[in-house]
Formats: sequence, C-alpha cells, structure tokens
Amino acid sequence: MALRLVEIIVPTSLTKRVEELIQEEEVEEQPRIPLGEDLVMVRIILDAEETEAVTMRFNEVFSTFKGFRINILQLGATIPEYKPKEEKEKEEKEKAEAMKKSKESATSNANAIEATDASITTGEEGKAVPEKKQRTANDKQKKKRRISRDELYSDLSDSVKVNVNYVVLVVLSVIVAAVGLVENNIAVIIGAMVIAPLLTPNVALSLSTTLANQNLARKALITLVSGLLLALALSFVFGLFLHVDPAINEIALRTKVGMGDIIIGFAAGAAAALFFAIGAGTALVGVTVAAALLPPLVVTGLLLGEGEFYYASQSLLLLISNLIGINLAGTIVFISLGVWPSEWRDEVKAKRSALTAVGIWIILFFILMLILLAGEHILKLV
Repeated sequence: MALRLVEIIVPTSLTKRVEELIQEEEVEEQPRIPLGEDLVMVRIILDAEETEAVTMRFNEVFSTFKGFRINILQLGATIPEYKPKEEKEKEEKEKAEAMKKSKESATSNANAIEATDASITTGEEGKAVPEKKQRTANDKQKKKRRISRDELYSDLSDSVKVNVNYVVLVVLSVIVAAVGLVENNIAVIIGAMVIAPLLTPNVALSLSTTLANQNLARKALITLVSGLLLALALSFVFGLFLHVDPAINEIALRTKVGMGDIIIGFAAGAAAALFFAIGAGTALVGVTVAAALLPPLVVTGLLLGEGEFYYASQSLLLLISNLIGINLAGTIVFISLGVWPSEWRDEVKAKRSALTAVGIWIILFFILMLILLAGEHILKLV
C-alpha cells in the first residue's frame, strides 16, 4: 500500500477545528509539532488514494488563514503496519464475533448479558456508540484509484523543463538511435528509446488538458516541440554524412504505418498516464520503449538528409500517429480517473477543455486514417 504523510500547518487558535475535521475524516493523527506561538503542524498518515479527498477538505476550511500550508510526503513504511479504517473496523468486528461465540458456551444468563455487550460493541441493531461516525458508501467513493491531483501535477510539472540535462538526453538518444538504425541493431535502438525523454511531455500535455492549466500546457508543448525539433535536426545532419538505405530492415519497418502501430501508440499512452497517476514512475521505462517516439523521428531525419523524401514522409506519419494515440489515450485516462481542478468553476472549464481536446485528437486521428487509406497516391502528390 502506498502511504503518504500529510503535514498540515494551521494557526494554533484553530486546533479545535482541526480535531473536529480529523474525527470527521476518521484519519490517524501523529503527534503534533508546535511551530512557535502562532502555528502548529498536524501530521496524519493516509493511503495515497485517500490523500486528495482529505487535503481538499482541509484546504476548503483553512485556505484563507495566514500560515496555512499542506505538505504531502511519500512514506516508505511505518511500524506497526498502517491499516485503513475499513480494515480496522473489519478486524474489530471479527474479534467481537469470535468473543460472542465463545461467550455462547457459558450459562444462559451470562450468555444473554454478554451477547448484549457484544451487540453494543460491534454496533449491531444500530446501537453502536452514537458519536462515532460510520463511513457511508458515499464516503468510500472519496477514495481515488490514484495519487492526489496536486502530487500528480507536481511530478509532471517538475519533469517538463528544457534544461541542459534534457538537451543532453535528446542528443545522446539520437546518436544511439541513428547508429542502431544504420547498423540494423534492434538492441541499440531499444537503448535509445529508454534514454529519450520524449514521453513525459506528452503525458504532461494530457494532464494540462483535464486541469485546464495553461502554464503546464505551455511548458509541456515547449519541452515536447523543442525535443522533437532538436532530434529531427540532429538526425538530418547525420543523414547528410551517413549512407542511409531505406531497405535496411529496422528503417523499413518505420516507413510503414499499420493499424497495429496506431493501437500500440494508444495503449502506450494509456499505460503512461496510468503509471504516473498511480505513482509508479519506475515502470515507465517499458512504456517508453512501447511508445516508440524516437525511432520514427530519427528515421525521418536520416531519410530527409539522404534525400529519400517519400520514405521520410511515411516515417513522419508513423510519428504523428504515435503522438495522436499517446495524447488521446492519456487525456481519456485522466478523465476516467477524475483528475479535475478542485474549484467548481475551474472544473467546468476543464471538462469543456478536455472534451474539446479529445475531439481535436479524434479529428486528427481520422484525418490520418484517410491519408493512410488513400495510400501512395496522395503521398506521391504531396
């Protein structure tokens, strides 16, 4: 189970209200830490999937107060083992039932008294401790199948930056891919796909759509476009000096676009968005290989440098189909997971933005399909 340690900093005068919220949300509080005379840090342990609902509640109540802040930290482990409220209630109920059965072997008078005690303890017949709030089905719906929106945004926003590291990774991946393609070495090509940092900006672009976050969209587009252009320019230069034969197997494979390629792009985009959403970034390496953005891009540049414009246009179509599939699938995944802004007005705007984006990607997909169906005749005219 992925756990989060949530630190909530509030004015000391609001401690009582914090206690009320903790009781309402039925979360496990850790010892508080005073921060001077005016502020106190309240710490709670949560399942990562519950973090968003709980932090939203605290933000709604305390966001206008000076000094308020929420920090969400990854928690590797905790001893003794942390158990959600539902599991604790289930264990308590099982223990109570076991105790009840053991008491039934006693005398009839004692059995009647003890059965009544067990009924009160377990909350049977609606006579549980009245002040203890029971979780409803609606409360359980608050538990998301992902990490919190803020954590997801932070992870992707920090990953889409055009800096020295990004440029170096793009350059190195292009060099490795170009050598692998010309030498017809699939292992080297796979290594280049692992190095290439082109998948994350696409996922960030999908997230910016469902959050209607223009700043994230701008960063993602700048990072993605700069990476694509740099890789294309560098591979074009290599194509001027290297002998690039379109008949080489690994190059020829990337000058054809089939339905299978489109499906792979869509599946890879969905997997990438899902891995980010559940906080499993370490599994992204395999998805990067499946997405296969770099090889068709490098093939396009190499063939342009060689003067093979027809085959270059074919590999460019493969790249475009992968980009469309990844972004369309990523947006749909974030929509299905309910990744929307916290404010109602922003959520309405984001839903409109997401539907528009999905519509645009679908239109582009059908345009691509028309081009593919038209085949060589349209491409030769172009």
